[in-house]
Amino acid sequence: MKPSERQAYLAGVVDGLRQARWIKDKPSSEAVVCIRKWFYDDVGKSSGQIEQLMRRNPEKAAESILFVLIKKECGW
Repeated sequence: MKPSERQAYLAGVVDGLRQARWIKDKPSSEAVVCIRKWFYDDVGKSSGQIEQLMRRNPEKAAESILFVLIKKECGW
C-alpha cells in the first residue's frame, strides 16, 4: 500500500472508532474530541506511535493497533 493510501485507510479506521465512541458516550463528546486531536492535530506524534507499534507487532491488524493506542490516549 502506498503511504498516501495507508494514511487514508488509517484515517478511515480512526473515524470509525470515533463514531463508535460517540454512539457509546453521547451526548458527551470529550473522548471523540480527544481522538480527533490525537490523530489529526499532532500527525507526527500519532504517526510515530502507530508506526512503532505496527513494526513491533506485524501480525496484528491495523484496527487492533489503533484501538490500543486510542484506548491509551483517550480511554475507552
